[in-house]
Amino acid sequence: MTAKRTYTNFSSYPPKPSSESSNTSLFHDGQRITCFSSALDEVVTGILVKCLTNSCIVDISESEVLNDHDRKVLNNKIVVSYQDIVK
Repeated sequence: MTAKRTYTNFSSYPPKPSSESSNTSLFHDGQRITCFSSALDEVVTGILVKCLTNSCIVDISESEVLNDHDRKVLNNKIVVSYQDIVK
């Protein structure tokens, strides 16, 4: 007698992550945040433009810490991990 085989439906494997993480619910578009930028190696203040899964895009055009050259090079935006946001 042979053992009965069970087959797994791999069409939904691995499970897809939810579209909104717990970090995303803490922040919203247009919110002013203070964060550490590893690209600039300093703390900057900006306006959250878009929430992503593990990070967010921050508009730094009004940041007083940066000079015009740095803003132009970065196109007035940086990507910041939620872990780097100062609460």
